[in-house]
Amino acid sequence: MEEMGGSAEDGTLDRLNTNGADYVVLRNFGANPQDGFGPNPQAGLVQGNDGSLYGATSAGGSNFYGTVFKMSTNGANYAVLHSFGQGPIDGTSCEGRLAQGRDGAWYGTAVGGGACNAGTVFRVNADGTGYAVLYNFATNGGAQLPYAGVVQGADGAWCGTAAGGSYGDGVVFRLAPVPPQFTSVAQLPDSSFQLSLSGASNFTYRVDASADLVNWVALTNLFNVSGAMQFVDRSAPRFAQRFYRAAWAP
Repeated sequence: MEEMGGSAEDGTLDRLNTNGADYVVLRNFGANPQDGFGPNPQAGLVQGNDGSLYGATSAGGSNFYGTVFKMSTNGANYAVLHSFGQGPIDGTSCEGRLAQGRDGAWYGTAVGGGACNAGTVFRVNADGTGYAVLYNFATNGGAQLPYAGVVQGADGAWCGTAAGGSYGDGVVFRLAPVPPQFTSVAQLPDSSFQLSLSGASNFTYRVDASADLVNWVALTNLFNVSGAMQFVDRSAPRFAQRFYRAAWAP
């Protein structure tokens, strides 16, 4: 990716062999910034599990605040997954490289925008659905203005760097959701159990069950949209006793 140059002087997507031969421009940014083909790509490309290339731009798109996009390795099938600046708490201008999570979704940072206009951490599915702001940076002495992207640690948490901090010289941060909590377990007329849980919005949680507190079986994964989740365990009537636990499923 080139930040400048190309037919509109707004950057290009390029391809060449490892020996430097067969250089070709796959896409010129900025021909029509309002159509979603955001100019000024500052983050690098990343190849996803599906073989497509994913990237972001710091400007352009339908709101002129940058985009998240995908395309085939031959330059075809270019598509904007998200245009930044949609609503008062959406981020603006992604300048760090995207990272694909274990769940297949894409995670990144926006250097501006958000609830405090200090940047965000966001996620979006590979098909463009499920976009969500996971964290809003603040200007009260904490981390702010994340120019770099995020990486997923061995424990599933997302880590990165940002400006700000106690001494104003930058921080390393870690982002993980709060642990889930069962808010109620209710037996239904057919003897199955309805489980109600709370947790952080826009994260996935796993529910396990056991008959002896030793051997556990995963029942389901729940993507928490609003902060509250429910699941009905239809297999419960087959057991004399039933125990449940829940955990974040990164």
